[in-house]
Amino acid sequence: VIWVLPGKHANRARIAHERFNHVPYDELLRWKKNGMAGMDFTMAEWRAAKASICGSCAVGKMRKKPRNRERTTPKATRAFGRIFVDLFFMGEKDREGRSIGMFILDEATACEWVKCLRHKNEALNAFIQWTNAARRGFGISEVVLPFRQPRPIGYVRTDNGGEFGPRWVEYVRAMGATPERSTPIEGHVFPAERGIQTLKADIRCLLATSGLSHLFWCDAAAARCFVRNRLPRDRLNNKSPFTRLTGEEPDLSAIRIFGAPCIVHIPASKRTGLENTAIKGQLIGYGAFLREYRVYCPDTNRIYRRQSVIF
Repeated sequence: VIWVLPGKHANRARIAHERFNHVPYDELLRWKKNGMAGMDFTMAEWRAAKASICGSCAVGKMRKKPRNRERTTPKATRAFGRIFVDLFFMGEKDREGRSIGMFILDEATACEWVKCLRHKNEALNAFIQWTNAARRGFGISEVVLPFRQPRPIGYVRTDNGGEFGPRWVEYVRAMGATPERSTPIEGHVFPAERGIQTLKADIRCLLATSGLSHLFWCDAAAARCFVRNRLPRDRLNNKSPFTRLTGEEPDLSAIRIFGAPCIVHIPASKRTGLENTAIKGQLIGYGAFLREYRVYCPDTNRIYRRQSVIF
């Protein structure tokens, strides 16, 4: 292959290629066969021109190579054998001023977690909190059953973003895991990115169904992961990520429609003798215990965590 720079040359196929906006050589040959005027090059010139690399086309038309879909590392077979982590941006802030989400995916069990952040530099602290809680089975939007023994993390795969810099790598190695980084600039964490696309679509659907504003996108993300982790998957042999992670069957009877209207009981210690014993609200998530709900009450602009909820 010869790299040919633009300039004066005698190859008439190359001249036609540059004359007609660097059209592909196959198109030039088709025009020649159709008798188009100006296609006076010979087949030898056409083959020589096509075998060379046009420098102008190389710098003006080069595209990223398609992703190699062949695995270069074995797939994780146990919980937390490999974790995919990536950040995503929503463009709008929630009630607490958070506009960034951290998406965490366990390769073996397909469990998903979301942590909401105000700034990218909070990523490491959020990941530390997740590792301390999720490995032991605790968390609001993840699982509620503790493991018999803490699960060690094998590999942590991220892209080359600044939030995953030296301090991140140092922490991952300190907890006994191996950091994996994608190719700089053009590398991606594809399993996490596909999960983020699905997550954003689900958030939009939940907010549209509930009628709640975009200020509740973090609540919708947490509620969505809570439910999704408890639903069966085909690739898990019709088991749920919750079951693969904990060995227990999830209780789906407590699942309600996001944004569903409900009535929340107010304890006697939180009201006077003449105040109502309940208040109207909307479901925006689930608590850390079975049948504990997170309810937003527009009248008080507060969020309540209660088990005494009527739908």
